[in-house]
Amino acid sequence: MSAHSDIETHHGFEVSTTVQDGVVVVAVLGEVDMATAPVFQEVVDEHPGEFMVVDLCSCGFMDSSGVAVVIRRHRLDPERLHVACVPKGATARIFEIAVQKTIPIHASVEDAVAALQHLT
Repeated sequence: MSAHSDIETHHGFEVSTTVQDGVVVVAVLGEVDMATAPVFQEVVDEHPGEFMVVDLCSCGFMDSSGVAVVIRRHRLDPERLHVACVPKGATARIFEIAVQKTIPIHASVEDAVAALQHLT
């Protein structure tokens, strides 16, 4: 079950939230960089303490400022955050270096939601 919640846009970047089976899904479309990371952070911060999937399946690029948003959320509640679809290339390398297998990463949103449902 999915329910639309909110969409924030900024110069070709879009972040939306939905709820799928009790899990908040924050979907990123476009590129996350120093200009758009604050918008991404704001949306993530709107859901403290909730089970969350950060959906990067439509994210073309994320620099270290975007990865920092994910890491900050993970540090606040490490058991409640999973990531779906890390973008290829430089972003994958940034995740590999920064995350070092501490944040669960899944091939799809559905897989991430299913994994979090086992924790609820």
